[in-house]
Amino acid sequence: MPSTRTVLLGLATSLLLPACSAQPRTITTDRDVSDVQKTRALVEVGTMAPEFTIEMLDGTRIDSRDLHGQVVVLDFWTTWCLGCVQELPVMDEFSDLVDQQELSITVIAVNTHPNRDGEKHLAQVRSYLDQNGIELPIGLDPSGNPMAERFGVTAFPTNVIIDPEGRVAATNVGMKTGYIDWLMGQAHAAME
Repeated sequence: MPSTRTVLLGLATSLLLPACSAQPRTITTDRDVSDVQKTRALVEVGTMAPEFTIEMLDGTRIDSRDLHGQVVVLDFWTTWCLGCVQELPVMDEFSDLVDQQELSITVIAVNTHPNRDGEKHLAQVRSYLDQNGIELPIGLDPSGNPMAERFGVTAFPTNVIIDPEGRVAATNVGMKTGYIDWLMGQAHAAME
C-alpha cells in the first residue's frame, strides 16, 4: 500500500500537469518522434470531424454517421494517466446531467490504450469502472490508436465536441476548473 506521502506527491504532481503526454504509437519508420508529433495536431475547431466507427465496451458499435443531428462529446482517456483517472468521474457526472436533462448529446469516453493484450486491457478498464462506479458509455480505441490518431490526440485527457452537422465545435486538453460548466456550455453552444 502506498504511503500517504506517495499519494499526496502523486496528487500534487497531477494537479500541476494539465494532461498526460503520449507519444504516437503508429511510428513505422525511423523518423524522429518530434517530427511525427509536429505533423499530428488536434483537429481544428470549425473543421469537419473525422468519421469513425468504434466498438463499445458492451460489444455494440457506434458509427459517427448515425450521430448526425446531435452533439457528440468525445473524451479520449487512458488507464495509465493519473489526470484521466481524476477526470473520468467528472465526465460520468456530465453524462448523467445530459441524460437527466434529456439533451440531444451523445457522450463517449474513448479509452485509448497501447496494450496489445486485449483481454488484459479490458480487465483493467472494467476493474477501474467498477471500482469507481463509472457508468458512462466507453468506446475502445485499440492498440495503434486509430481513432485518437485521426483526431490528432497526443495528450490525455482530450475532449472533442462535435456539432449536429459534424463540425468540431470545441476542443480541450487536460481538466480545467469548472469542467462540467465548460462542457455543458460548449455542448449547448454547439446545439445553436
